[in-house]
Formats: sequence, C-alpha cells, structure tokens
Amino acid sequence: MSNPIPAPVRDHVSAETFKCPAGELALDYCNTGQGIRGTRGIEWFNSFGELLNWLEATDAVSRKQAAALRKRAERSPEEARKVFARALAVREAIARVLIAKTAEQKPLDGDLRLVEREYVHTAPCGRLVPSDDGFHWTVDSEADELDAVLRPLLESAVSLARSRRPSYAASRAWLRNSPANQRLQACARTIVDDTRAG
Repeated sequence: MSNPIPAPVRDHVSAETFKCPAGELALDYCNTGQGIRGTRGIEWFNSFGELLNWLEATDAVSRKQAAALRKRAERSPEEARKVFARALAVREAIARVLIAKTAEQKPLDGDLRLVEREYVHTAPCGRLVPSDDGFHWTVDSEADELDAVLRPLLESAVSLARSRRPSYAASRAWLRNSPANQRLQACARTIVDDTRAG
C-alpha cells in the first residue's frame, strides 16, 4: 500500500513523511530533520517556502492561506528567515520533549519553555472550532502572519505532550495487536538508521 504524495512536495525529500506517516503532524515534523538523532545533522527544509509547501501538503494550512503566506514571505524575506529559524528550533525542542516523554523521563525545562513561548506567541493565529468529538484548535484561515505556520505544529505537539497514551515501551505490545501493524512494520523497514556509518 502506498500513500499518494501531494504535488507541493512530490519532488522534495520531505515526501518521505507521506510514505510512512507517523499519524500526528508533530511527529512527522520531527522526522523532517535528524540533527538530534544522528551525527550528520540532516535537514530536509532549507527555507520558509519549503516548510510552507510541506504544511500545505499535509493540509495543516489551506491552499488559499499558503498562497497568502507565500506573498507575505516574498514581501518580508527577513521576517520569513526569522520565522523559519524559530520553526527549526521549536522542532528540535518538540522532538526532545516527546522523546523524553516516551522514555518516561523529565524533559529539559528550556525545551518546555521554548514550546510554551511559541505556543503563546502564535495563539492569535489559532481558532477553536467544533468537531465530532467536541472542539479542536485550527489555524485561523484569515491569518497572514508568518507565525501561522508554527501554530498547527505546536497544537499537535502540545496535544501529544498532554496525552495519556502509553509510553513507547508499553505501546509495542499494543501495536502488535493493532490493525495498522502491517503498515507500521512496512514503514519501519524503510526508515534509514542515521546512527550507522556510511
């Protein structure tokens, strides 16, 4: 079974996140760079535009909003570079927080404070909307602040960090009995181990 690769990223390395999605935006985002998991410092995004293309492909931002954000970034390239740098820093903080959680360890306070600051800073870009199971946060479709690209990533990360899902170690047995197990095993075979030489 293969997942269709959305056009905005079809020829980009970040298309890998659509071949074996983690099922959560924040986890897929953490997988777009392996600076904290290996020695090679692999980075899939080189610009605000590439990050925005990926977010559009994941449906985290709409096509209309992505177009407005692209125009804003073209008018304010320095602001776009700053938001992009913040996006990479927050990705690494999110990854460390979630790794600590699955290891049942206390995350670094600096990482929690960074996620917290960015979550608060991007709050004006969020909207609370009704859903099938109550309410959820989404990106304000009219927001044209470049910070809007961070909001869905932070919402997903905070949701995961707050969840009471079993730890990684405890969830392995659960996954063996999961209907998605075959897909997960197939995806696991495609992951490149960045810790190996070569």
